[in-house]
Amino acid sequence: MSGKPAQIQKRQGVFETSWGVALWIIAIAAILFILDFASAILLPTAYAIVLSLVLAPIARGLSRLRIPEGISAVLTVAMAAAGIVVVISVVTPALAEWMNDAPKMAKAIARKLQPIKEQLQVVEDVSNRIQGTTPGAAPAPARETGMVGSLLSTGANVASQTIYVLFLTLFLLALRTDLRRRFIMSADTFDGRVRAARAVRDVGKNVAAYLFLLTCINAGVAVVTTAAFYAFGMEDALVWGLVYGLACYIPVVGPTSVIVASAVVGIATQQTLLAGLLGPGILLAINAVESQLVQPWVMARRIELNPVALFVSLAFVVWLWGVPAAIIAAPLLIVIYTFSKHTPALQPIAALLAPVTKPKHAPPPPPPITLRRRKAANGEAKERAAAKRVVKASAA
Repeated sequence: MSGKPAQIQKRQGVFETSWGVALWIIAIAAILFILDFASAILLPTAYAIVLSLVLAPIARGLSRLRIPEGISAVLTVAMAAAGIVVVISVVTPALAEWMNDAPKMAKAIARKLQPIKEQLQVVEDVSNRIQGTTPGAAPAPARETGMVGSLLSTGANVASQTIYVLFLTLFLLALRTDLRRRFIMSADTFDGRVRAARAVRDVGKNVAAYLFLLTCINAGVAVVTTAAFYAFGMEDALVWGLVYGLACYIPVVGPTSVIVASAVVGIATQQTLLAGLLGPGILLAINAVESQLVQPWVMARRIELNPVALFVSLAFVVWLWGVPAAIIAAPLLIVIYTFSKHTPALQPIAALLAPVTKPKHAPPPPPPITLRRRKAANGEAKERAAAKRVVKASAA
């Protein structure tokens, strides 16, 4: 009789665990659906939050000059907008020229890659003969789509989202003190308010430090790229420097895209194939130095990020919201990790996102035990025992 209640309790426990797992799966699926469905508003909002965290030190510095918070927010956003306009005005003419010359570039690339294509065609013919198949029919020419209309639609969408991001950033900066106070006072207990205040402080400090250091590194990359392209006599050196510096904000995908684009433009515009690969070679060397030496050395001293968690968050954000959203993957990870550290219920998440730590000064390994060392240790033990007997005898 005593075994039946135990079995019933065990079945109830398994049943409750199964229901808990099912509810967690449903909740995660619902969150993913909402994030995907509302990406048109959530992604610009995330951009605005990250941009406000970056610009907050500038607005705070203007406020210390006895400038009202509203006016300091307007000035800060105006400077950011001016920087965006300057970059667009420098990059747009070169991009428009490349788009106009796209048919000529395609013909030039096809002509220069013709020897390689012929060699590959020979290999394909041999493979078809071995397999006993005939070459497939040529694909039907693709119909022309409205490129101009598509570009206009994309430009209008980007412009509207940029306006939304700038205005939301303006409101967040102008009301930052009141929003911070409301968030801190939302906690019920004094300890909770202290934790909320520390979390808000650390989030602003860590995200601003990360993006500031990343901006400094990318500005250096832009300067080095411009100087290298100018030194080798390549066209549009300033444009390539700005584009490559901005692309470095998007990890992995951004630099790779610019390297491939430089290879396409170089092969199309240069006289030889080797000269056309000079530009991507320069960018690849700069990226190797920046990603393997400069960025780890600078970031490791200031920012705590788990590389595995950063890679997973980057892949998740790109899968969910596209490649342009990769720029906010690291700031969002910093925000989640910082809030998890200061929230007791989220400590398991903080433990998963915590960086890998190593002891700064590891103790040296013990020396190997040899017969000589063992005899010396036994001799020392005998001497200590004899000394203790002498002390006892003299005391008696």
